[in-house]
Amino acid sequence: METLKPLNYKILKNIKSKVSQLEAGCSNSSSLNLEQTLAEISDRHSRSHNIILFNIPESTTQSNLDDKNTISSIFQQIGVLIEPINCLSLGKLSNNCRPLRATLPNQHNVYDVLKNKLKLSDLANFKNISISSDKTLLQRKHLKHLFDELNSRKTADYDIIVLSETWLRDEVNDCELGLLPKYSVFRCDR
Repeated sequence: METLKPLNYKILKNIKSKVSQLEAGCSNSSSLNLEQTLAEISDRHSRSHNIILFNIPESTTQSNLDDKNTISSIFQQIGVLIEPINCLSLGKLSNNCRPLRATLPNQHNVYDVLKNKLKLSDLANFKNISISSDKTLLQRKHLKHLFDELNSRKTADYDIIVLSETWLRDEVNDCELGLLPKYSVFRCDR
C-alpha cells in the first residue's frame, strides 16, 4: 500500500502537468484565433465600401479621373446614380486590363451596384465587364475551395442512396411513388 502512494503521486503530478500544458496551449491558440478573427472582421469592414470591376480598358492618363468617369458611366447604364469616391487600378501594369477598385460612399451603394450588375450583360459595349465585391484573402480562399468542391462533385458522378422508413403496404406499387424510371426502389415489405 505504501508503494502505491509514490506511484499515484507521480501519476497525479504527470497528469497535472499535462493538463496545465493543454490549458496553456488552448489559451494561446484561442487568443491567436481571436486575433485572426478580429483582423478578418476589420479587413472586411474596411472593404465593405469597395467594389472590384474587371475588364475595363486601361486609362491612358496617370490621373484616375478617367477611371472615375468610366465607372460613373457604367453605373448610369445599370441604373445606379452613384459617384465613386476613389478608384485604384490593382496589380502591376501589364498588357492585360487590371481590375479597378472603386470606393463608394456607403455599403448600400455597394449593394445597389451588385444587385444591378447583371444588367451589364444586356449592354453591348459593357458586355465583358464584370463587377464583384471586394473580398478578403480568406474569403477568396474559401470561395475557391467551394468551387473546387463543386467541380469535383460534378465530375464524380455520384450515385445517391437514400434510406428512408416508410409505412408502405403491399397494395402500393413502386410506380405510384413517382421515383421510376430514374431510381431503383428496394422494399422490405415484399
